[in-house]
Amino acid sequence: MDENILYFAYGSNLHPERLRARIPSSRFICICPVAGYQLRFHKRGEDLSGKCNAVFTGIKEHFVLGAVFNMKQAEKALLDNIEGEGYCHEPVDVKLGKQFKEAFMYVAEEPFIDDSLNPFQWYKDFVQLGAQYHRFPDQYLQTITAIEAIDDHDEARHRSNESVLALMR
Repeated sequence: MDENILYFAYGSNLHPERLRARIPSSRFICICPVAGYQLRFHKRGEDLSGKCNAVFTGIKEHFVLGAVFNMKQAEKALLDNIEGEGYCHEPVDVKLGKQFKEAFMYVAEEPFIDDSLNPFQWYKDFVQLGAQYHRFPDQYLQTITAIEAIDDHDEARHRSNESVLALMR
C-alpha cells in the first residue's frame, strides 16, 4: 500500500487541473496560509526565467497562500523532477479543519535566487489562474498581478504552455 503525503502548492501547481496532469494521484484538500513567508518570483528556472519561491521572513503578518494536496509518496520523485534543480523540500504545518498536519513545500536554494529575474507571462498566468480558481483575496491576487512578466521567445515552449493554460481558462 502506497503512503500518502501532503503537498503545499503556492506557485504554478496551484490549479488542481495543472497538478493532476502532472501528478495523477493528487487531490485538492483545502487552501490555507503559511505564516512567516512571502511570495517572490525570483527562483532561477532551467529556462532562466523567474519562478515562484516562498521566502522565509519570520514576520507573523507575512504569509503565502497556497493549496494543500494529498498525493502518493511514490509520485514525489516525479514532482521533484518536474520542479527541477534548485528547490529543496521544506516541512510546513498546514491547518486542516481544526488540526495542523505536516506538508512539504518547495523553497529555492540560495544559489538559485536572483532578484533581477522576471517570470514568463505564461508562468505568471499559471500562478494567477490557480489563485483565481481558489478565490484568493483580491489583495493577494493584486500582488500577483503586479509582478512584471516577460515574453518567452522560445515559441515551442510558449505554445505548449499556452495550450495547457487554454484548458484551464
